[in-house]
Amino acid sequence: MISGPIVAAQELLSVDTHLIIIDARAGLHADQAYLASHVQGAIRADLERDLTALADDPIRGGRHPLPSLRSWCERLGSWGIDPSAAVAIYDDAGGGMAAARAWWMIQAVGHERVAVVDGGLDALVRAGVPTESGSVLPRACGPYPCS
Repeated sequence: MISGPIVAAQELLSVDTHLIIIDARAGLHADQAYLASHVQGAIRADLERDLTALADDPIRGGRHPLPSLRSWCERLGSWGIDPSAAVAIYDDAGGGMAAARAWWMIQAVGHERVAVVDGGLDALVRAGVPTESGSVLPRACGPYPCS
């Protein structure tokens, strides 16, 4: 059951609900690392492409400005995240990088069942959570209902 901001890796082995897992590894080679190996069924979320709005002028909005509420709700829907979903997010920095940002952004629209995986990808692999290669196509739904 995902009920707090942090979830232990082994807890994901027993989640019996609509679970969306997000791979939020950041860096130059994160997309290639995802394609080589990720948690089974994990959707790729890129810091630059998915968790940030492109800004013409970095002085206005900083280096990683937030996307508009509308585009963020559409992105969540494209990942299959609706109010009934439990969401677990990991990165390769123990949850302290893009996973924490994704958690905050999802939680900020009112989604309560979202958590960062304690220890990130390494902890998931050590816990025996299955991995796979290639890409995962999420089951899209309508935009997340946020106002």
